[in-house]
Amino acid sequence: MLVKLIFGCIITLAAVFVLLIIFAILAGLLAPFLGSVPISYNFRSIWARWTSTIVAILGIAGTVGVFVAMLSLARGFRATLVASGSPDNALVMRAGSTSEMMGGITLDTVRIIQDEPGVARNAEGPLVTQEVVGVMPFPLISTGTDANVQVRGVSPNVFQIRTFAKIIQGRMFQPGLAELVAG
Repeated sequence: MLVKLIFGCIITLAAVFVLLIIFAILAGLLAPFLGSVPISYNFRSIWARWTSTIVAILGIAGTVGVFVAMLSLARGFRATLVASGSPDNALVMRAGSTSEMMGGITLDTVRIIQDEPGVARNAEGPLVTQEVVGVMPFPLISTGTDANVQVRGVSPNVFQIRTFAKIIQGRMFQPGLAELVAG
């Protein structure tokens, strides 16, 4: 992945440099037709102000590089989310919500969803877990100051639905107590 990123940056810098050279040549060739500046003046100006030229090239290349990196991150996040999804699970959120944190639904809505005919069931009932996602302040051990930690409140049957998650050490929380499972 790092090799691809470095290769992409090199190609981007080379492309920007070539485009700037082409633009400078075109500007130099068109200058006599647009005004009274000779072509040789434009090329001498590039060599005389080589530091400004390099700074301009690096600035444009840096901007393009950051833009390409952000697009790569967005595509990587999208690929991760698609790959980590499960065709057996559905995420139900409130209309208009853009994330799980904002997509809370009421208990009545959860009960309606549990009674739908397409919901998987086992001997204990429907395989539905109502989850609440939020950010909670937890004190850091090193400094004692609070750090924001994303917390997901789940139902006791969560491991029947999210089969990819496992507890390696310890036990599952007991409902009604102030306990959590860290992962």
